[in-house]
Amino acid sequence: MIRRYKINIYYAIYVSLSILNIFLSYKKGISYLVYPMAFMLIIYKMFKILNNEEFLLYSLFIPNKYIQLLSVLLFLVFENKLISKKLRINEIIFIIYIFTIGLLNCCIYDGIIIAVLFQTCVYYCILRSLDTFNMKFSEDTILSVFDKMFFLQIITVTIEYLITHETADALTGTMISAHYLGVFLCIYAYVLFKNIARIKNFMFIIKIVLMLLVLYFSDAKHVIAIFVFSVFLSKLYSVFRVKRKLLCTMIFMTLLICITLVLIEKGVLSLNSNIFVTYVMNSQYNKKIQLYTSTFKKLIGINGLFGYGVGLFGSQICLTLAKGIIYSWDSSLSNYIFAISPYKQVVDGLMTEWYTIYGIPNSSMVLSYPLVSYIPLVAELGLFGLVMFMNILDRNFKDCKCIFVIAFLFLTNFDTYFEIPCVFILILIAENISKRKPIRRPNIVSVEGEII
Repeated sequence: MIRRYKINIYYAIYVSLSILNIFLSYKKGISYLVYPMAFMLIIYKMFKILNNEEFLLYSLFIPNKYIQLLSVLLFLVFENKLISKKLRINEIIFIIYIFTIGLLNCCIYDGIIIAVLFQTCVYYCILRSLDTFNMKFSEDTILSVFDKMFFLQIITVTIEYLITHETADALTGTMISAHYLGVFLCIYAYVLFKNIARIKNFMFIIKIVLMLLVLYFSDAKHVIAIFVFSVFLSKLYSVFRVKRKLLCTMIFMTLLICITLVLIEKGVLSLNSNIFVTYVMNSQYNKKIQLYTSTFKKLIGINGLFGYGVGLFGSQICLTLAKGIIYSWDSSLSNYIFAISPYKQVVDGLMTEWYTIYGIPNSSMVLSYPLVSYIPLVAELGLFGLVMFMNILDRNFKDCKCIFVIAFLFLTNFDTYFEIPCVFILILIAENISKRKPIRRPNIVSVEGEII
């Protein structure tokens, strides 16, 4: 009973700091409170107020992707999994392969070795996490933390609306983006339905109604559509007994993108809809089409097979180091001009000042935003690296329906999801609990023999 009281106090402090951070972010444009929040969670972990799993889950709701990445690293340290666990032979080969190809491309294109090292570490942490998450997180812990975080999202989304009087992209909660919030809500809905027998009917209905309202006003339609499509695709794979579901998904998705780009370039595909005219034909908005087309042309040849090296062609560390090139019109970013020449060529003039300042707020981030994770997955890993990575994922999720990971692969076309732990880690956790049978509370019998 004392422990429960203490946890509630510490959770109240976490909620208060989260709310204050959101308020300052919108009112003053500052979000420095994320750092004391991260430090506070570390202290909670050190004093055993939170266990390892709770520490990681709470960290995913701090609105800073680099803090989230650090939290994943710390979680592996706390679990003693960072270096003690042996990787499988195919995982070792993959890590050596991507690091070697990255170093070779650094020599060829004068790249930054630290970017290759950083991104190799990202893949290494992912491989370490795959087995660690497998059956590690109890559904009691997940449901408890998700309930608390859902409550926090409702509060912060309400505050954001009261401050901005806007919906859609303005409603992010503590998840950085409305799209990330949509992913969390979809996963939370799955956890609720999986444990429906353990939740009071009234509370279940209240949660679902609130969730639907937030999903509607945050305008995360593409997230819902992708999850629905992934259910269908997973069922299709089961019917045809497809074993390598994720590799097949990546092949299918890449072929679909390539065929669409070819048809657009040849002028075969032409529609009169406003969406098509704006986001395919209009050069001010069709940034995704431009980057995809330029990237695939760059991949014709040996780089299409071996890639341009991890960290060197569109991953988060590449975007960070190349901000001065991507946003060349912004003089404040002039110190961030580190990128290999092929990447410079595909992003040169892409993110114009007009599009960045005026175009993005008035357009569809889903349809036009070009800086997405699919590009580095294909361009940095190349065909060989991508097949190796998909095979590793398929092996780890061979006993799963893969609905969540399939959805994640499609989501990589809409944002830098691969390096967003609050999305990727939640996807891994959700996929791993999906193969478990629902846990029901045992009936409690009173002294008189009645079932309570």
